[in-house]
Amino acid sequence: MDLFYWQEETPIGLLTVITEGQRCCRIAFATEPWQDIQLWLKRVFSKPRLQENYDAAAPIVQQLHQYLDHNLHKFSFPLTLRGTPFQRKVWQELLKIPYGKTVSYGALAQKIASSSRAVGGAVGANPVAIAVPCHRVIGADGSLIGFGGGLPTKLKLLETENIIPRAGETIESWLKRHPQKPRFLGNRSRKTFCRSGCPQLGQLDLRQYIPALFVEAEEARAAGYRPCPHCLGSK
Repeated sequence: MDLFYWQEETPIGLLTVITEGQRCCRIAFATEPWQDIQLWLKRVFSKPRLQENYDAAAPIVQQLHQYLDHNLHKFSFPLTLRGTPFQRKVWQELLKIPYGKTVSYGALAQKIASSSRAVGGAVGANPVAIAVPCHRVIGADGSLIGFGGGLPTKLKLLETENIIPRAGETIESWLKRHPQKPRFLGNRSRKTFCRSGCPQLGQLDLRQYIPALFVEAEEARAAGYRPCPHCLGSK
């Protein structure tokens, strides 16, 4: 089996891209040792022959740069997902998570009638980072939890998609440029929602605990959130 690879320096570090013909079968972060990538290749392919070739990876590399530069919201290059049937089922669900959105491990597990632990294992085994967006999966309380590329990389990816504010950015500034123009933020742990200026939000690190966003209060109530007693009272 002839496979082609290219290693590209990007704003989130070195990325290794591997293609099977015209299809992308692997995108790995710099945190993954080259020897581990080679072991994965030997495990999933019969006698893989790996050759360095930029032209084969060029369409993928170009789209990755466009995405990281905020100029692309959906990848169009074809994928080959090598894994068990269960893993592929989970990865297909990951592909359904839209740009700029998140889903919890528990919610993902409910969709495929499995356990959060099993789903977490499949998410962690995702071979095509970024394009199969495992970075959009978070804890039930909004926490980032683990990530194969490291939490700093996950933060950068979430920041790229405007899921979290930039480092040092105020909540007001972030919400003002957010495409949804949300007016309320939900604390996933307490199941309460607040106005953007509520002092209670100062206790929540929005780069570590991702809030739920709502345009209308009715939307928050329908999702099971209660009004914050400090900024909304009994409204």
